[in-house]
Amino acid sequence: MYESFSQDTKTELGAVRQKSVCCRRALLYGMLYGAEIFSRERIFFDTENPSVLLLYGKLIRGMISCREFSDADLADLPQDKAEALLSSLGFAPGEPLFRIKRELIVCPSCAWAFVRGVFLSCGTVTAPGSAYHLEFLMRERAEAEELAEYLASLDLSPKLTERGGSLFGVYFKDSESIVDLLGHIGANRAAFDLLNVKIYRDIRNNVNRVSNCELANLEKTVAAANEQMKAIEAILSSGREKELPEELRQTLDLRAAFPDATLSELAGRHTPPITKSGVNHRLKRLIEFSKHC
Repeated sequence: MYESFSQDTKTELGAVRQKSVCCRRALLYGMLYGAEIFSRERIFFDTENPSVLLLYGKLIRGMISCREFSDADLADLPQDKAEALLSSLGFAPGEPLFRIKRELIVCPSCAWAFVRGVFLSCGTVTAPGSAYHLEFLMRERAEAEELAEYLASLDLSPKLTERGGSLFGVYFKDSESIVDLLGHIGANRAAFDLLNVKIYRDIRNNVNRVSNCELANLEKTVAAANEQMKAIEAILSSGREKELPEELRQTLDLRAAFPDATLSELAGRHTPPITKSGVNHRLKRLIEFSKHC
């Protein structure tokens, strides 16, 4: 069965081992913060990814007693279990849930474990080869603004948008921020995939720029050579080549004999040799002379 790049990334993240207790709590908190429903009455964690659901269930069981619940049951916690889970995480009665509880983010690793959890709940990322886009879809504007502020504290620069009036996106479109974020939350394979595509695109774009530049220079060179040959033909047809100074006559003869030679090659064939700019100057004089033939 085909999985999207987002689901592949979440599967990768679901396998990341989190040894520290504080980081496991931060990871679970992130999954709750981005859950479909996160309230004291109900916590509904919506995922179709088996590895993510397995991780979520394992983290929940490490916090509260719920032996009678299957992993699928834990995805939709009723009020008594929701209140027990919030209490175990240190939430006081009446404490607002839309604000990120910084007390649960103890160490630098906790900071990214929390972001990993939010991504597992409500994150998406486009596949390599398409436009760069990573987004967290939040339920409320206040939560989206809080998350954006938190990500900014981690030296990231997210943007905010409204999605259909019911969801609010916290998103990134620049490849560097996306690769950086994926790397920090443990999605190294996904980050490398995106980075490889970026490198390939940069190389291809650079090659195209160089090719276009070389093509433009070649076209200019061909156009200049054609103009020079037309001028020489006009002078020779008029029979006025004898009126030219000796140095111009030499340049005329050399260009007529070697129509495909570069200016540098023509310069070396002169006796005595002259500079490339000297050849160019003489050819311009020949073109000007041809206008009166």
